[in-house]
Order: sequence, then C-alpha cells, then structure tokens
Amino acid sequence: MKDKEKQTTEQEKLQDEKQDTKQNPNQNKENIDPEVLEKIVSELEKKYNLKKDNIKILKVQTTTGRTRLYRNILRDSLFWLFDLLLIFALQGYLKFADSSIDLFVIKLILFSLVFYIIELITRAVITKYYQKLIVYSFGTVMIPVTVIALVLSQLTVGLKFTDNDKMIAFFILFIIARVIIRFIIMRKEILSAMRGRRK
Repeated sequence: MKDKEKQTTEQEKLQDEKQDTKQNPNQNKENIDPEVLEKIVSELEKKYNLKKDNIKILKVQTTTGRTRLYRNILRDSLFWLFDLLLIFALQGYLKFADSSIDLFVIKLILFSLVFYIIELITRAVITKYYQKLIVYSFGTVMIPVTVIALVLSQLTVGLKFTDNDKMIAFFILFIIARVIIRFIIMRKEILSAMRGRRK
C-alpha cells in the first residue's frame, strides 16, 4: 500500500515537473533533481542488470539551428578571406596572372569569390549525396573539385595566366596552403572528432 502511494506521488511529481517545463521553456534546464536522476539509474540497473559503476551520465549541450547557421556563415567568410589573402600573396610571389589588364584587383577579388561559391556549392552537393565517397577516399575526392572550381572561376572572370608553369605552380601551392590553413583553423573540431571515434 505504501509502495503504491510512493509511486503515485513520484508520478505526480514527474507530471508537475513536465508541466512546469512546458509552461516555462526558457527555464534553466541544467538543474536536474537528484532524486529523479537516482530513480532513472535504479531503473537502468534493474532493467538491464547493470552495476551502478558502469552507468555514466553525460550532459549534452546542443546548439540551436540559428546559432549553427551563424557559426557556419562566419566560418565560411573567414575561409573566403584567407583564400583571398592567399591568392594575393601567391600573385605577389609567382605573378601567375597578367596584372596589366584593366581592373586587375577587382578581377582577382571576383576570381576568389566565384571560386569559393562554386567550390562551396559543389562540396555541399557531394557531402549531401555522396558522403560515403568522401569517407572512402579520405577527402581526396575534394581535390579535383577544387581544381575544377579554379578553372571555372578563371574562365568566368576572364583572368589571364602569364604562362602554364606558373598556373600549375599556383594551383599546387594554393591547394596545399589551403589544406594547411583549414587544418589549423579546424584542428579543434577535427581532433575532437578523432577522439570520439577512438572511444
């Protein structure tokens, strides 16, 4: 009799907590009642025949879609800025493009912008529909995407290369430098993903 009364009072408490969270969704959700947590752990012990030491409780924080969108826009803008600076640096070092044409700086900026947009769209399509291809190739499938985006952006903007050797040197140095820069910027995400896979 007493057990049934305890169960009904616990169920009423849980229902009251659910109603409170429905009424106040902005309430701090980090505070979890220790009694409720203990009850969940004891249910897991009974149901799955586990020891208390083997049960781990993790706190998972998820970001909202809007926050993720802003973070992606900021990250992509940062990557484009690094690409632009890299193109200007390689132009100063290699002089791969003919700088005697009108509006050369604007054409170089347009070249960088068109390249980044083409590559971003192509990467998004490949990531969405051919995820296994990326995994099986360890990401090397993106190298031809980068080369095709460079060629298409050069044809679209009408940027003239000085000669073929400098063009090839620009392509190779640009791709290698981009990989290094992206790894440095995203190393925290990459390393945390690698640690997660090992576990």
